[in-house]
Amino acid sequence: MVVHQRGSSISLEGMSCHYGGDGGVSQIHLDIASGSQLAIVGASGSGKSTLLRLIAGLEAGNEGSLTIDGQLASQAGRILMEPNRRHVGMVFQDFALFPHMTALENVGFAAHLQARHVQRQRAEELLQRVGLNHRLHAKPSELSGGEQQRVALAR
Repeated sequence: MVVHQRGSSISLEGMSCHYGGDGGVSQIHLDIASGSQLAIVGASGSGKSTLLRLIAGLEAGNEGSLTIDGQLASQAGRILMEPNRRHVGMVFQDFALFPHMTALENVGFAAHLQARHVQRQRAEELLQRVGLNHRLHAKPSELSGGEQQRVALAR
């Protein structure tokens, strides 16, 4: 994870997220400074994905608080800042590409609130950056695993 957009800083204070059983994370205290890089490593089931989902706003957690750029984003099981306002991106393990959309449409979907021509131009630029400008109209089933991963990164 790289924290850099708009000088983002992230702080977790006593964040916990439990799904029942042994899964989740307990009492996470973590400060991530703007511009820093952080590697999250651990065994399968140790809570790495849960931690990322908490930061991205896809999970509220059960207790604790999360602050982004000095603004309270989550607290005591409530999401206070919408995921799209957090300026945090993540690539899911399964890439989460829409199977009925082309690479260009998958990347452009993330910017669906922009005008279509701006959306398309930005998606083309991003796919070119990841070396897939020749695969704009390919659907996920027509892409290799590595190409699918790059489409997800571009998105």
